[in-house]
Amino acid sequence: MVKLQQTALDPDPNENLQLTQPIPVTLHPAQVYLSGLGEGSRRTIRYSLNTIPAFLTNSAIAKLQTIM
Repeated sequence: MVKLQQTALDPDPNENLQLTQPIPVTLHPAQVYLSGLGEGSRRTIRYSLNTIPAFLTNSAIAKLQTIM
C-alpha cells in the first residue's frame, strides 16, 4: 500500500475552505449549466440542484443559499 504525504499545496483537512468573494454568476457552474437549458427544463433542474444539498446536509446549506 502506498502512503501519500501531505504537501504545502494540499489543504489542511481540519480547515474549512471558504471563498473570499462570491463567484460571479457568469462563472458559477450551476448557473452556466442552467442557462443552457430550456425554460421548462431549467425549472426542474434548478429544483433538483437545490434539493441535493438539503438531503446531504439535513437542510442546513439549502436554507442559507439557493441557486438562482
